[in-house]
Amino acid sequence: MKKHARFWLAASVLLCASALLAYDVGDKAYTKKLETTLLEEPKPFSSPVAKIGFAAELNVEQVNGAWLLVTVGDNRGWVFAGNVAEKKPSGDHKTDFLPSSASGTTASIAARPLDDVAKNYGEQKGLGEAKADVEWVERQSAQVNDAAVLAYLQAKKMGEYK
Repeated sequence: MKKHARFWLAASVLLCASALLAYDVGDKAYTKKLETTLLEEPKPFSSPVAKIGFAAELNVEQVNGAWLLVTVGDNRGWVFAGNVAEKKPSGDHKTDFLPSSASGTTASIAARPLDDVAKNYGEQKGLGEAKADVEWVERQSAQVNDAAVLAYLQAKKMGEYK
């Protein structure tokens, strides 16, 4: 069962690393979150300067490791490179029927429990361990909350807490 935890941790690290694409001064970047905060300094707990909406075009003025000094309109501030994209995100919201947007989804929501029908499907198809595996993942994910993820990232100096 420990293989599952290592797999998810490795996948998370790779996902974060892939989000940190290289930017140069003069490049354009686009916000990929419903709301992106521009900060006064390139530090995660710096004072907010402005909040920018989804898919806004940012002009990169300076690069400091994983932090970008950007301007958009009259607003100027620092943003973590993992919070922006090189290409403008699609404005075509094909998931409007969902109760929340992907950017607002927390790890605990994404790992919500499956119903009994989904759990029993594996047993019906001769995959006896499938139900136990799903239940193990649910027990593990129940122990993870936003505060625990934040504390882990801070302690390990990962993501925007480098």
